[in-house]
Amino acid sequence: MNEKQITILNPQSEVEVTQQKLSPRAGDLRGKVAGLLVVPMSTSGDFIDRIEELLIEKYGVARVVKKWKVNSTKPSTPEFLNEITSQSDFAVVGVGT
Repeated sequence: MNEKQITILNPQSEVEVTQQKLSPRAGDLRGKVAGLLVVPMSTSGDFIDRIEELLIEKYGVARVVKKWKVNSTKPSTPEFLNEITSQSDFAVVGVGT
């Protein structure tokens, strides 16, 4: 008798969830510098441009610094994050569709 063996694989990964505190809120945005971290997707540019307009026109942000991630699937390096946070009072991550 010829027996065949079937191997069943589980595609789920084990994810370790850790609790993290929220960053302090920026409060009043007037006169502050906004950092926009852009995740490269097909409509990211339009989305981020509109966020920039709203921050300046509606919330009185002094200026906006934009930083584009090179790869949307990999986490940002600490150096990349330090670059944007050192140039701004608060940061927003933007994702297009």
